[in-house]
Amino acid sequence: MTKEEMRQHIREIEKGMTMEEREQSDQALWLNLFRLPEFKRATRVLLFSSFGTEPDTSEILRWSMAQGKTVALPRMSGEGTMEARKYDAHIPLIPGKYGILEPGMNHEILSKDNLDLILVPAVCYDRKCGRLGHGAGYYDRYLADFHGMTIGLCREILLQDEVPLAPHDIRVSIVITEHETFRRT
Repeated sequence: MTKEEMRQHIREIEKGMTMEEREQSDQALWLNLFRLPEFKRATRVLLFSSFGTEPDTSEILRWSMAQGKTVALPRMSGEGTMEARKYDAHIPLIPGKYGILEPGMNHEILSKDNLDLILVPAVCYDRKCGRLGHGAGYYDRYLADFHGMTIGLCREILLQDEVPLAPHDIRVSIVITEHETFRRT
């Protein structure tokens, strides 16, 4: 399957999920993430604002803040690049280029060198921690020189045996599903 064919296939599966199934999946994903030693140890994390049928990250943001973590969210900047901006609950997020909520210019920029962990969005993942992104390449470019921990959340129903990868595609360190954790070897 090509990348675009797999994206279409995954979208069809997602359309068949009920809201209740998504909510149950989200809760299991959150709990597995919160239990993960690498996530517990991380003090500076880059999360993402979930969009569409992606796992809901709002509870991850709340929990991370309650645990005293410094939380950043991505802001799309320039053509095909992104930056980490520190989340501040007192400053509203704004819709970005794709309608995804992101910090504005008034949020402090955090260097990726100062991040411990990045939660990476995807259409789906595979058991070898391969990631099929949405196709714009923002995260592959951002992660190309990142040396910290990267984690993907994947609903089990969307987990693939193998996703098509190009040479520039970046695998994550860990993929979490509702019942399993996969580590890149």
